[in-house]
Amino acid sequence: MKHRLGNRGFIKGVFYIAIIGLLVFIGISFGMPYYRYNIFKSYAENHMKTEIGNTEQIKKKVMAAADELNVPLIEENLSVTLNEYTVELNAHWSEVVDFFGIYQTEVPFTVNMEY
Repeated sequence: MKHRLGNRGFIKGVFYIAIIGLLVFIGISFGMPYYRYNIFKSYAENHMKTEIGNTEQIKKKVMAAADELNVPLIEENLSVTLNEYTVELNAHWSEVVDFFGIYQTEVPFTVNMEY
């Protein structure tokens, strides 16, 4: 008994593959800003530990790391302060996630750490 390809769910299979492809695209689109956020946070923490007491050097290195990772951080949104015993770093920025120009959402990020 021979069956034609259309009788066994070819259209349903293509539809499921398209849905899975769309979900993967959405996951990557939302995942990349969070990935950059986590990597940036790690870089910033490492720079705080290596340049203890030199706030200008920390700020320069953190901004260089932001440029390298394509994080849209501007210097006005980055502050590095030296207290009596700690160095504090505060940074905030937002990224726009765009889905084919149909839907856009802004994702805010904040880094607050002290060492």
